[in-house]
Amino acid sequence: MKVSPKLKPCPQCYLCRIISGDNGNRPVVTVPGNQSPRMTGVPYHAESRTGIKAGMAALKRFWSTYHYVASTLQTEVGADWLASRRNVGAIHMQDGVRAIVMPGRVMRAGNVRVMPGWTSGRTRIYLCLRGNRSYHAIRQGKLAAMTREAATEAANLARAGWARQDEAARQRKAMDRDLATTRVTIHDARRAGNCMVGILNFAERKLRVSRETALSSHFAVPALTLRRLANGAGAAVERAIQAAYARETMVSI
Repeated sequence: MKVSPKLKPCPQCYLCRIISGDNGNRPVVTVPGNQSPRMTGVPYHAESRTGIKAGMAALKRFWSTYHYVASTLQTEVGADWLASRRNVGAIHMQDGVRAIVMPGRVMRAGNVRVMPGWTSGRTRIYLCLRGNRSYHAIRQGKLAAMTREAATEAANLARAGWARQDEAARQRKAMDRDLATTRVTIHDARRAGNCMVGILNFAERKLRVSRETALSSHFAVPALTLRRLANGAGAAVERAIQAAYARETMVSI
């Protein structure tokens, strides 16, 4: 079987390319045996009449003596290896990571479904699903083998990750609720790790104030105004807003 590189790859071909390290869309060819996917062939190059290989720049400098040789790179996989992994399916997770999973080997750990899979770079994972939420745990250490204990451990990692995500969402919601009264100073921006040059440049371009005004101790800007003006500097502005919110909500003991 030979899969045309121009066709949309099937899940099995995508899995083979992940494991072989192929970042392109090159052919996948089956061979007899249980061989795991591996890359074979040579990339495109220039070659002289005497068989000397060189980079593509040689075609421009020595076009009369060098000719172009097309790439022969492809992924070879054993037919038996491929047959043992028929039940695979492609999935796009919420965080944008594309993975290949094996839904036929799904295990349940409470209300979490756990199934083995791979992502690009040959990373072995457990994909954990609960409702419309997903989490992927790397299969290493105690999670290396597909066992009931490993599935339970992966589900616990997923629940802990989801809990941290929920807590971060609650904190963000509380901060957004109080932003109407939050004012950001230059000291907040500095505590957030923003550089002084960037702060003063933002004040001049976006706030239309002089550097002397921005450096004054009484100068403060409403957080909502900063967020509205933060086109192209969103990350730095968000850090300053979070620092200002932490300062205003700090409780002295």
